[in-house]
Parts: sequence; C-alpha cells; structure tokens
Amino acid sequence: MPTGYSLPRTTGTPTPDTGSTPGHGGRQRAQLGAPLMSAFTHPSHFLGRALALLVLSAGVIGCQSTQQAASPQTTGTGSTPGGAPVQEHRTTASGGITIVHDDWRQIGYRWDWTGYPNLAGREGVKFVDAYNDLLVVQGQDNSLTIIDAKTGRNRWSDRPANPLVEFVGVAREGNNIFVCSQTEVFIMDVNTGNWSARQPMSQVVNTPPLRYGQTLIFGTPTGELFSHRTDFGVTAWRYDIGGPIEADPVWVQSTVGAVAQDGSVAFLTPDTAVAVSTARVGGRTRTNPVTDGTMMFVACMDQSVYAFSPENQRHVWRYRTNEELTIQPTYNSGVLYVTVPGTGLVALDAMRGSENWIGPDAGGVVVGTRSGSLIVWDGLEIKAVEPSNGDVLVSFRVPGVARVETDAFDDGNLYLVTDQNAVIRFAPR
Repeated sequence: MPTGYSLPRTTGTPTPDTGSTPGHGGRQRAQLGAPLMSAFTHPSHFLGRALALLVLSAGVIGCQSTQQAASPQTTGTGSTPGGAPVQEHRTTASGGITIVHDDWRQIGYRWDWTGYPNLAGREGVKFVDAYNDLLVVQGQDNSLTIIDAKTGRNRWSDRPANPLVEFVGVAREGNNIFVCSQTEVFIMDVNTGNWSARQPMSQVVNTPPLRYGQTLIFGTPTGELFSHRTDFGVTAWRYDIGGPIEADPVWVQSTVGAVAQDGSVAFLTPDTAVAVSTARVGGRTRTNPVTDGTMMFVACMDQSVYAFSPENQRHVWRYRTNEELTIQPTYNSGVLYVTVPGTGLVALDAMRGSENWIGPDAGGVVVGTRSGSLIVWDGLEIKAVEPSNGDVLVSFRVPGVARVETDAFDDGNLYLVTDQNAVIRFAPR
C-alpha cells in the first residue's frame, strides 16, 4: 500500500446567494416587469386634463419598464364567454428560455423555480448532481454551488481549486460531499461549505467516484481501478484491468464493474480488489455502463450492446445494431432502452437481449418516467413515450436547454440547465 498523507484542516469561506423562485421572491436576472396598465375617464370638456394624465401615465410606464421584476415575464391569451381573461397558452420567459406551460402540463409537470448558480464570467456548467434536498452544480472553471431543491436559492458557493485543475465529479454521504479532482479529494459540509479535509490521491483519476462506505473508487487513464480511503486519506488498493478507464464504474451485485477502452471488462470485490470475473467487448465505449443490480450493460462503438454478469467469463447476451452507439442507454423495470442512430429507441428485454419494440420517433436518452410514460430528451425535444410500444404521446421543443437531469427516475423532479447557465426545476403536478 502506498504511503499515506497526513492532511491539514482547511477552512473555506462560503458565499451565500439566492436563486429566483416563483412565489418565493428571490433575485431575478435581467427580467422586466409587465407594463403598468391604468384606466381613466376622458370627459370631453376636460381634454387638457386628460392629455396631462396621458403624459403622466406614459412617464410612469417608461419608469416601470426599467424595473427588475419580482418574477419572470408571463403572457397569456384567450377569454371566457363573459369577457374575463383566461390563460389558454401561458408562457414564461425565465433562465434564457421560454416556458410554454401547456406543453409541460401535458406530460404532468409544472414550473417550480429558476435558480442561478454562482459562476465566474462566461463559465459554463460542467456537472449537476441532483438529490432530493439539494443540487450540486460545478462550473467549468471549478466554482461549486449548492442549490436548495425546495426553493432554488443558493445555500453557498466556493471554488475549491484554480480553474486549471480538472474535476471529475462528486459523491455524497449524509452532510459530507466529496468533491473530486483528478488528484485530490475535498471533503466539505453540504450545509455550510466548510472544509473538513483536503486529501491528495496517489493516482491521477478520470471518472466520477463510486462510493463504498468511506472509500471512493475511480477509473484511471492508466487502466487501473483505484480505491482511496477518505477516513485516513490513503490508498486502499489498485487493480490494473487493461486500457484507460473513461466510463463510470458501477455496482453489480456485490462487485464493482468496469469497462476499459481496450475492451477489457472486470468485476472486483470493493474491499479487497479480488477479481471475481473478467470478459471483453469488441470496441471502445462512448457511454457509461448501466446496471439492474445483477448484470452490467455496455453500449459499444462496435455497434453492439452487451450484458455481463460477475458469474460469467463472457457476455450473457449480445445485441447487434447497424450503427456505433454513442447515446447513453437507460435501464428500468426489466427493460434496457438504447437509442440506435437511424433506427430509433430500442427497448430490449434485459434478461435475454431480445427486442420488445422499436420506436422510430422516440430516440434520445430516457431520463425518467412520469405517470407511467417514459420521459425522453433528444437534445432538442422533450417526449412522453408509451412504454408498451414506443409510440410518442407528446413532444415539444425546448430550445436553449443544454441538459436535463432528474433526482428520481420514477416521478422525480426534472432539472433543466439552460445555455445561459440557469437551473430550472419542473415538479410533478
């Protein structure tokens, strides 16, 4: 075991801030309020007075239009038979996109809030990890913001390291978050932002951490699975499985499953790094493995999907396609969903690898379910898809959205990250 390091205690200085929340107040960015509307009478024998009132009203309108609104701008159309306005197609401008509320209502969601992580200059969002009580947002220049999931306000923000340091992801245990760069682990209090430790690692890593108690397990560019103990700040073990590991390790039964870029597949015990089994795929991967808890599924650049079990030395099944697979697959309730370019969304029986159906228009990443329907994001559109046959039930464009995350696969909250780096939450209706 490599020599460990004793670690100084480091204290950060949190920077509190607030996000914007409909109905909760909070700060808004570059949103104008609705113009002030007024009605008054114009008696013909008081024309001069009426003109004066018009001039005064115009001045008030001009002043009001430069104010910052308490909530994003909303418009509506339509009226009842009695003349009272109704909102048949209400829209809201928020976070750099236009939210068409009827679109989201059709798939069972409502706009909850829009928040703004603290980012430096033109820095974009690199990672978002959504939990039921908070979001961890990390910028490309390494700023870190904790957003309260209920209100959208920023709890605190910090910058653990300078912009040249490459971060790979975070893990959480209770009130501690482990913010991991390629060479260090920063342990921080999720409520206050205070640092409890800063630990160097003996290996350069390049995948997000997989947490096993007080141990964090990573893939490395040298082809090793690497385990770091956060309770003592030392290396637990290293195991060379072959080529560089760029895809996230996953839990499969009681083992750590990983796939390397040279095609090597390995399942190791997480405490002692004993190889339970090894196998191979036929090419590189551009996606992360997924698991049902008993098998690991790998979508590969050799135009195949593989299923592996720690109990076997070769794949359990292989599904061949006619294209390289570059879109992240998803597993749910006995079905593996894989988008094949030029074919559509393919639903595979996870146990046998046989086709349940193909949805030609349903392609994209299955990010969750809502009221039984699959929610699919293809980079341009949100779709609600019938899980029994792949038919698209509802689809609508969401321009200006860079990514979609969820805090729970079934009926969870959806989080949109916009091109203007806002985080927008949609809650189940």
